[in-house]
Amino acid sequence: MPILDLRFSNKSIHQLPHPLTGCQEYRDIHCQNLRALVYPNRITLAFRATINNQRIYETLGQFPQLCVEDARQHVMKLLADKNRLAVQSRRFTVEQAINDLWLPDLQLYKKSPQSELSKLNLYVRPFWGKRQLRDITAGELEQYAADLREKLRPSTVNRILAILSKICSLAVRAGWITHSPMSH
Repeated sequence: MPILDLRFSNKSIHQLPHPLTGCQEYRDIHCQNLRALVYPNRITLAFRATINNQRIYETLGQFPQLCVEDARQHVMKLLADKNRLAVQSRRFTVEQAINDLWLPDLQLYKKSPQSELSKLNLYVRPFWGKRQLRDITAGELEQYAADLREKLRPSTVNRILAILSKICSLAVRAGWITHSPMSH
């Protein structure tokens, strides 16, 4: 669906029609980096920008819990913090996060990591290894989990998702990404 321009106000966002499936994106005419993503059962306010020729996306919160004015102020703060955005625009892959962050952490805290390494090599690396951390969305992770549930036991799926969650949280802690897609 095309991105539609709209003068954001709490009233105008509240009156937006919800699509039956997918997502309709709206751009605020007063603050071009503020977006409203309208899903069938929710509206998410988000920040989108291009810094150093890299697209940056950050979820700000759900509407109406986060009002339009607060979202605009948050976008202005993000734009003022160019250093943080420049770091986020770097292209770190899941494979880099595994090698530089997760494996050292695993060796520190696990006595017998064979089970985790097996799941990592069978299910995480082949599917996510080349993907950039900042481009992974919560929807993709949900679909991945649903696909795994068709062929694996729920406990195994949960362990695989725990590995992905740890990789993402370590990347947040290292400053590679600003938020974990696992927590949205």
